[in-house]
Amino acid sequence: MQKLIPAVLVSVILGACGGGGGRSAPAPTPAPTLGAINETNQNDVSGISYDSALLLESITTFAGAAGVQTSATRAKFDFKSLITLQVAEAREIEFLPATVVGAITTRTLPCNVSGTYVGTVDDADNSLTPTSGDKVNIVYTNCVTRTPSGANITRNGTTSFDFTKLTETELLATAAYQNLDVLIPATTVSAAFTVKMNGSITSSSIFNNATSTSTDGISIPSLSLASGAESLTYTNYQLNESVNTITGAYIKSGQGTFGATGLGTFNLSTPVPFQGFGSGRPSVGKLKIVGSDATAYVTAIDTFSAKLELDKGSDGTIDVTKTAAWGSF
Repeated sequence: MQKLIPAVLVSVILGACGGGGGRSAPAPTPAPTLGAINETNQNDVSGISYDSALLLESITTFAGAAGVQTSATRAKFDFKSLITLQVAEAREIEFLPATVVGAITTRTLPCNVSGTYVGTVDDADNSLTPTSGDKVNIVYTNCVTRTPSGANITRNGTTSFDFTKLTETELLATAAYQNLDVLIPATTVSAAFTVKMNGSITSSSIFNNATSTSTDGISIPSLSLASGAESLTYTNYQLNESVNTITGAYIKSGQGTFGATGLGTFNLSTPVPFQGFGSGRPSVGKLKIVGSDATAYVTAIDTFSAKLELDKGSDGTIDVTKTAAWGSF
């Protein structure tokens, strides 16, 4: 995986009053133009932001009429589970002994239903284990894999991993996606669809045996998930989650910039981290969604419902408050 370094130095020649040459400071990355939030799209913005930012799922956005899709009817793309699956596949490739230090090894492995993936390993120090500087490039060819939910996904394309650490209890790696196509099968609420992934993420995971707690962090400098004319984008986004593997209790928080076709781009944060159990909805937590002219909030009331608020002028005064069942927005 080649880490993306979006730093550009621009040379500037100073010509006034006989001045000399010099270099400017790095050009700042322009702030994104934020989308509008109003009473008409409040539910849509709240729902897609929560699903995609806190759950890392959903691809169907709102290019069409607003308000016709809810969390219960959006096409689901479980991005977090895909990350876990691909790390497991990288483990299967294995770091085989090389004839010389730094040699490249390649293996072709079967996917668990049909198709193959080819793993190319650059074991930089020939340590036979993932260490800092080691790289794994995976090319999928009609790779059909059964997920834990029982659905078969099909992948074509490339994912590259740059490992820092990979043990039984700890992971730190950066993954880059280059036109990775993931075909999601049809469900009772959506037809089959393909997601094209481009960008990079850094994933970290530490499991504490003493407390049976898994602490995970996903950092996304830039990533796009596109399906036809619709897309979700993440920029400088960070998701953190802690899960007790015995009780199922979780705590999760996220912050950064998120965009969805038909809605716009928004700055997200969690003033109050979300808490719940297992795959259930949270009973504690608050998501803040900042748009161009308004701020929306999603606050957990209990595992059945949430409070949706709208501050029209982002002046600290709540203008609209309503209660909605989880899954209905």
